Amino acid sequence: MDAAFIAVARLGSGKGMAKDDVLGYVVALFLHIFATATIFIVTITMRASVLQKSRAGHVGAAFAARTASLTGLMSKPLIATAPYFQDETVKNALGVPTIQSGAATFAAFEGLCIGEETHELLHYLMFFLWISFIGPKIIEAFFRVQVLVQIPSTAAPDAGDPSEITKKGIALTNIDCVSKLLILVVVVLPHILTNVLAAWVGLQFLSMEASIATLLMKALIMKTVTAIEAPVFKNFATSNLRGCLKTSTFVLPVKDGSTDSKMSLYYNTWLGPIVKFLVFFLIGVIYYKTQWANLLSYRQICSAMFAKMGQDSVKMACIARGIPGNTCGFSHAFSQ
Repeated sequence: MDAAFIAVARLGSGKGMAKDDVLGYVVALFLHIFATATIFIVTITMRASVLQKSRAGHVGAAFAARTASLTGLMSKPLIATAPYFQDETVKNALGVPTIQSGAATFAAFEGLCIGEETHELLHYLMFFLWISFIGPKIIEAFFRVQVLVQIPSTAAPDAGDPSEITKKGIALTNIDCVSKLLILVVVVLPHILTNVLAAWVGLQFLSMEASIATLLMKALIMKTVTAIEAPVFKNFATSNLRGCLKTSTFVLPVKDGSTDSKMSLYYNTWLGPIVKFLVFFLIGVIYYKTQWANLLSYRQICSAMFAKMGQDSVKMACIARGIPGNTCGFSHAFSQ
């Protein structure tokens, strides 16, 4: 984002720049817009396809029906061996008493709880890692808004060096009002909105998954998607452009005699990491326990029932148990 920030500032207020410098800054701005648009499109696509499919059985009336069915199974006594549920007499749709086998009850339980085991602490860890990755991007964008407010709004002097991008870096000491508005609208706000959207979709994306292996993979996928800007700029920007923008900085005015407060000193030395750690971790915990409290409770019930069944339960069965003729898993338990 800083590359595009500086590019817009120089294009808007830097006069007398060489043609090559102008084109270089245009390229930097284009690469940022391309990366931001890519992140936004991929995030929206994930929300509309993969995430929407995952949400189907975890929200609304469908999830309420699943919860009601699981609650009904909780009251049934369990036995120590497969099929774990006892045969019982129930009334069918016509009101006629029929025998429902324990195997049929177990099959219903399997449909409700397979893939819904709870790994609460692992979810909190994945939330923390995700927020720790995406959070600083959002915080940085708000700090850039602070830069726009504090940096003087005077017009920049003419460029003194005809080959500005080949220099080691640029120190921005002022940005004119028009350039500030362009930076806010074209660079900062899209960056904030895209990353907030990605953070929200990522939290939902991780919440929907109960499998440990898939949960870890989804966390890596989300990190890769939102980190696209750095490799795009690294791979497509020239070495001179990368070097110039990497070492460029903002110079904010400082009042004579002013000193940092003790709290600012503490935050910039040891307090900042502690505050960020606690805030990022608590965001994940609060989000999961409030937004997905019912889903968490559902998974806890499934895990508790799995634990009562022991290691011979369907939870421990091989994933290929549904293949005809396979000799492991649930069908094998009943064949003995």
